[in-house]
Amino acid sequence: MDKLFTEKEVAEYFGVAKSTFWLGVKKGKFPRPVRIMDRVTRWRQSDIQAFTAALDPDDYKPKGSRKSNHEKALDFCASVENR
Repeated sequence: MDKLFTEKEVAEYFGVAKSTFWLGVKKGKFPRPVRIMDRVTRWRQSDIQAFTAALDPDDYKPKGSRKSNHEKALDFCASVENR
């Protein structure tokens, strides 16, 4: 069974604010959540991993020395495996 993550956890690992994350979900730039109950949504580990695998690292490299969103997503998936 997939592990489930909150919006806060997923947004933090992608390095964006929750509001930015939700905007990205609505625009199809981040994976869609699953509804657990009314007003309770979570993201499946497998959906996050599939999203990460499809990323092009060159499209997600911000300016400066910070990690790209692709690198953050890979770190997130690695941390999931260690839980």
